[in-house]
Amino acid sequence: MKRLKKVRSKRKTLGFKYKIEKKVREHHRKLRKLAKKNKQTGARIQAKSKQLNDFDVPNTCVLKPLFVEQYLAERSEQKEAVRSMRRGKAERRRGRKHAVQPTEETEQEKVERLFSMKKKRKEKTETHPTPNKMKKTRSWDGCVGILP
Repeated sequence: MKRLKKVRSKRKTLGFKYKIEKKVREHHRKLRKLAKKNKQTGARIQAKSKQLNDFDVPNTCVLKPLFVEQYLAERSEQKEAVRSMRRGKAERRRGRKHAVQPTEETEQEKVERLFSMKKKRKEKTETHPTPNKMKKTRSWDGCVGILP
């Protein structure tokens, strides 16, 4: 029968624990100092954001400028689509606040209104991609065969 390995404990020493706490304290102190310093000078401090690099093209690729240009165009289109979607949401929200109370409507008018709402909803989903569902595409995959 094969001997099983011992499961290593996840327990950490107190020295290690206090070392982490000390590092956290020092980091917070540093942030407070920077905030205080920038408050006096009037400059704003902005947290560094770690962005995923969704577009990597090797420098050896001959067509890199073309791919970069294409990527930037797609990215600007996607951002504009998201902006217009958000603008539309805000306008609808404002419209709801100032909406007039609905009057009595016939069955025919109700049916027409519901169908038009469904149609608008369908058009919206076709034209505006949601920010969460935007695909990160890599268009340089075909570049591999072109390399010298």
